[in-house]
Amino acid sequence: MNKIIALILIIIWLTVPLGQAYAEGERRWIHIPALDISQKVVTVEYDGYQWDTSRLGNGVGHLEYLDWLGGGNTVLVGHNPGAFGSLDQLQVGDILYLYDAADVYKFAVTQRFKVGETALWVYYSTQSQRLTLFTCWGQPDESGAYPDRLVVIAEPAA
Repeated sequence: MNKIIALILIIIWLTVPLGQAYAEGERRWIHIPALDISQKVVTVEYDGYQWDTSRLGNGVGHLEYLDWLGGGNTVLVGHNPGAFGSLDQLQVGDILYLYDAADVYKFAVTQRFKVGETALWVYYSTQSQRLTLFTCWGQPDESGAYPDRLVVIAEPAA
């Protein structure tokens, strides 16, 4: 089954044109079977003050300069509505797959919680490998900004 999913993702990767937000050469994907999500992971650039998610569209992004697979806290973001609009439906124990070129990393959801927009500790590096999914949540305020965030933590699974 995993080989079939990997083959499908490779075919999609080879046939889908790179959009404006996609950096050339990236071959990173996330697959969340429980939500029927299969998305290319792009780099969300940091401008020295904040990460620019304006070009993310309906995609999934890795925050530039933060940990990537192999150790630490890999943080991926997606808009709501957008790629992570159904993130609240993930349950503890659900499986996620992260692809980096030919390598496949399997994670299981261990936590789900909401934080305020200033809870930057969810970005912090960790001693052990984990995957953090992050999106805006709740109702926008009068300026259109979302004051809350939904966070899903996943850890390596066998």
